[in-house]
Amino acid sequence: MKHKMMKWLGVLAVLGMAFASIAAAPSPVDASGIPAPGSPPSDEAGMVQRPPRPEVLEQAYQRLLKALEAQKERLQRAEQQIPNWESKIAEFKKKGLDTSALEKALANFKDSLMKARQSHEEAARLLAQHPGFDENGKVVDLKQAAQTVRDVGKAIRETHRIMENATREMLRAFREFRRDNRPMPGEPRPPKPTVEGTIAPIEP
Repeated sequence: MKHKMMKWLGVLAVLGMAFASIAAAPSPVDASGIPAPGSPPSDEAGMVQRPPRPEVLEQAYQRLLKALEAQKERLQRAEQQIPNWESKIAEFKKKGLDTSALEKALANFKDSLMKARQSHEEAARLLAQHPGFDENGKVVDLKQAAQTVRDVGKAIRETHRIMENATREMLRAFREFRRDNRPMPGEPRPPKPTVEGTIAPIEP
């Protein structure tokens, strides 16, 4: 059981790193130099910054397209893990173990995944409509294009935040389950299952 539990913890950890890689990479919005709405931004010398140049917005737009596609793949891989977790929890229940905490964590993970998909789809919708950009990703309206980049970047970051937190909670739940179900000194260890569970590895 210890070996299999470590395997599951490893899957969760890799899944967490996959979502964390979005945050670790330079933000396409921050890198564009586009100021957030509000008071006029100033540089280090106190001078008011100029609006972003069209080519800067176009580069940010292309980076957002790539970030959205990478995030889509990570969401798909997260969803593919749910049946595996359900199967594992069912195995634990058959052994008479208390899986209530795992079941609650999985239910929360499913809810978070749904919310993350909504945020992700909002980013996809904005990029499909691409206000301020033409079909080739060229700026046709500077103000609209800047707002599009801000809004898409915000939605992508929100998706990342939701899934990073959900994955962290799943990892914590499995760790605590493993801790609470360790055999006491002198107790016989539970027999190994006859069929080893298999999980496709997730590449970060």
